[in-house]
Amino acid sequence: MSRLDLLVHRSELGRALMWGCDTLKRKEVHEGCICLYCQLKRYDMEQEAKAIRKTFSVAVFVRHESHVLFVRHKLLNKWLPIGGEVEPNETPLEAAKREALEETGLADLTFAPCRLLSGSPDGFLGYEEHDAGPKGLHMCFSFLAECTTRKVVSDGSWEEHVWIDVRPDEKGLVLNPFLQIKEAYPEMERLQVSQIPFNVLQLITHVARVKAPS
Repeated sequence: MSRLDLLVHRSELGRALMWGCDTLKRKEVHEGCICLYCQLKRYDMEQEAKAIRKTFSVAVFVRHESHVLFVRHKLLNKWLPIGGEVEPNETPLEAAKREALEETGLADLTFAPCRLLSGSPDGFLGYEEHDAGPKGLHMCFSFLAECTTRKVVSDGSWEEHVWIDVRPDEKGLVLNPFLQIKEAYPEMERLQVSQIPFNVLQLITHVARVKAPS
């Protein structure tokens, strides 16, 4: 049934309610209106889902010794690893190398083999999907890259940055990234939990388990 059919049917039920009918019939018509409203809502949600922009992207966890680079994204106002969208005719690894160089100026990055799966590219950590706000749905490949310096230069997409210590304690836990950001930027009194996405927090724990190349 199309949306127009649903609207016409709802209109007919609405007229029945307005112009009167017996009590039993009125109850049936009222329930029919509610049912149709739910169908319309579901239809609109399905159409909205189809209209959402979907694109492949990469996230690069740049690590120097035991610390990982995080930047505060201007557009999204979130603390994130380096990353961006995959361009046409570009592999995720090629996109990861390009984005890291563009956003940080680091040219000495090493994408060491993690080998989670046979045939996976160097540095590959995993795949996940997340809402990227006005950019739509990002189908994201995450990578780990090693660097030899903490001197980074922004391309304008971020201003503040911090190197998060990902060394696990005796319990295998990483020091809360929120506390580390607040320590680096004490003036940020309104730092919210949502400013570091949950999927990113999960990947930080995963990065902490990957040994740096000797």
